[in-house]
This record gives sequence, structure tokens and C-alpha cells, in this order.
Amino acid sequence: MMAQGEVIVAFETPVAALTVVARHSPDKNAFVFPEGALSFGDWNNRSTALARALLDLGFKRGDNIAILAQNSIYWPIVQLAVAKAGMVLVPLNTYYKLEDLTYALVNSRARAIFFTPAFRTNKYLDLIREAAKQSEDLRSKVVIGGRAEECLGLDDLIAEGAASSTVLPTIEGEDDAAIIYTSGTTGEPKGVMLTHANLVSNLIDSSGQTGVYYDDSYDRTLVLVNGIWQLAYVLQDGSEIGIPYHVPDYPAGISPATGGCRNLTGEVHRDGIVDIYAVTSTLSASGDQGADPNKLVKVSDLLKATTPQRVSEGSDRNGRLGHFVTLRAAKAGEVLRGVAFAPRREERDREH
Repeated sequence: MMAQGEVIVAFETPVAALTVVARHSPDKNAFVFPEGALSFGDWNNRSTALARALLDLGFKRGDNIAILAQNSIYWPIVQLAVAKAGMVLVPLNTYYKLEDLTYALVNSRARAIFFTPAFRTNKYLDLIREAAKQSEDLRSKVVIGGRAEECLGLDDLIAEGAASSTVLPTIEGEDDAAIIYTSGTTGEPKGVMLTHANLVSNLIDSSGQTGVYYDDSYDRTLVLVNGIWQLAYVLQDGSEIGIPYHVPDYPAGISPATGGCRNLTGEVHRDGIVDIYAVTSTLSASGDQGADPNKLVKVSDLLKATTPQRVSEGSDRNGRLGHFVTLRAAKAGEVLRGVAFAPRREERDREH
């Protein structure tokens, strides 16, 4: 999606959007990660090369391709490569243990998996080798940022694809784009299918809420760190990362702790203040990842801010710029899953 004055130009698929933006602004940064930046042009070229390499390996349109990796400069390359090849991405939870990983690979019938060798305490290479023994469909294992025995290397595939002339398929909005697995709190995880049109719709809705479009650029916004969304410089200020908290009526001796924020959404106000809402993820105390009572939090800040801000008490609507505020804490047996907005009554009245 691109903003042209007051007109928003929407694309049918992320593939179409990247193609146009890469042609329009090839040197503009699309992502900035700790290990470096990725421009739109480089993103487009490398994902095209990888898509061709996947097709040259014999994978076909409609095949499911899994990824088990923390966020990095390679994640969007793999995502768009899978999309350009007409295949379906299956993102896997970075907290998965062997049983969870085996179930997801078998259930999704993934034909290949991209992965980093390890993340935090999880040794993905060992997990994938073991889980692959139970999968009749998994053909290839591709290492991100390294090499391993009996595995392909991502950088090698990109290099091979760059020399390929294989024609990529045409991608339509209603084509399947991804399978997202639920947390499995009340049973086996369920795969939810998303189309390319679903992904574009989500982007349009997000841009409408935040007021941030293609031509906008902010040096201090939400960033991805080790697979978790974080508000760059205020994460520790009020959110109490890693500090156990008490939940009334929860089993004795079990105290969950906040691990980060997810399902973020927000809105930009006319006074230049942005309110960002999220639900926290928890460091599991019960042993059932994602099942511990979590929190609904909000942080308010100046949209134009590029450094930590402090304003005098009462000079903003909450007196809490730059601090996380807990709006609601889940009770025992309760988990908060997300945040949704509905238009205010006065906004609806103005529209009609």
C-alpha cells in the first residue's frame, strides 16, 4: 500500500506491492535489524532468487514451507520468496519443543523447513532432525545463517536462484499465503489459513489505525528483538519484563512473568500522541506456553519522538507518556488473546 496525497493505492498481494515499491524506491530501507538493513530493492531481488531456487529444487505451487526462526533480516526474504513461488508459509512458534514441532510439521504436511540452528535455549537443528523422522512429507531442511550436514544453506540457494531464469507463477489475492497455528491452549493447535488478500487487508487496517503509510519513516517505533515486539526504549519502564507477578487463586508456587508484547494495535490522535495497546506474552510458569494469565497494556507517546520523552504531569491526557500502563490483568483460568478497535460513535455519525 502506498499513500499518494489523500489517496491510498492498495495492491492485491504483498508480492505486487513489493514489486512496485522496489521499482519506485529500490534504495529505501524496508527493514532495519541489529545485523543490518534490507532495502526494498534487495528484498525484492533476493526473494525472487530464492523463489526460483525453490522451484528449481522441484517444489511446486501450493506446497507448504515452514519456518522456525527468530526475527532477522532473512525472515521477510523467506516469506516473500515462498509467496512468489506460489507456496504457503507455515510460521512456527519459536518456543516449540519436540512434541509441538513434530505435530506442526506432520499436520501441515510441510515439504521444507527454513530454520536457524538455535535460539535461546532451543537447539533447532537437533529438534528438526528428530521431528523429521516422523514426517513423511518433509523433503528439505534449509539453514538460515550457517551450514549443517544433510541441510541446504539459505545463502547458497539465493546465489543459485540469482543465476536461474525460471519463470515465477502469477499470484492472485485469493491464493493461500500462510497457515498460522493457534497456541493449542485447549487442545491440539489448529492451522488457520490466510490468503494474500487477508494479509493486504491487515496492512490497510493497521495503517489506518496508526496513520503510518509507505512514505512515512520514524526512527523510534516498534521494533522486533529476538522474536518479540518491543517499544524500543520504554520496554522495561513499567512492563516489568521477567519479573514474576502474583495471580489470585492461581496454583501455589506458580507465578508467571511478562516476556514481551504481542497483538499490538494503536491509534494516532490529532494532538500527535499515539496510544499503543497490546497483550503481554508470558514466560510460562505452568509449563503450558501461552496459557498463563497475562495483561492488557497501553503505552502513550509522541509519534514524532525519536528519543525518550518526559513531560510534566498532566500535560498529556494520562500523564504517562513513555510508560506502560496495565489496563487489565487476566484472572486465574483466563488468557487475553488480542485487541480490537471499533469506530467511536461520533466518528460513525460524521461518516453518515
